[in-house]
Amino acid sequence: RRFTVMRPPCIGTGSRLAAQTPKTLTAAQRAARAESMEKQVRTVIAAQDAQGRWITRAKLETRGMTFGDRVETRTFIDHIGVLSKYLSLLKYPPPSTLPA
Repeated sequence: RRFTVMRPPCIGTGSRLAAQTPKTLTAAQRAARAESMEKQVRTVIAAQDAQGRWITRAKLETRGMTFGDRVETRTFIDHIGVLSKYLSLLKYPPPSTLPA
C-alpha cells in the first residue's frame, strides 16, 4: 500500500484558526448571555454541599472496588466551567479594551 502524508488545513494558511477567533461581544450581548446562564449558575451553586463541594451520591463499582459519596473530576470541571464562563461575561470592560 501507499500512504499519503496529509497536512491539516490549518497549518500554513491560518484560515481555520482565523475562523475560530471569537468575536468581541458588546456589553448588551454579554449581559444577555450572562442573563441566559443565570438559571444554570443557580443550579450549579445550589448543588454544592455545606462545604462547597459537588458530591456525587451514587454507588460506583470499578476494578473490584466500591465507592459511595465522592467528588468526581468531570462534575467539578463542568461546574467550574459554567461558573467561569458566567463570571467572564460579567467582567466589564473586556481586557482587550483596557488602555495599555
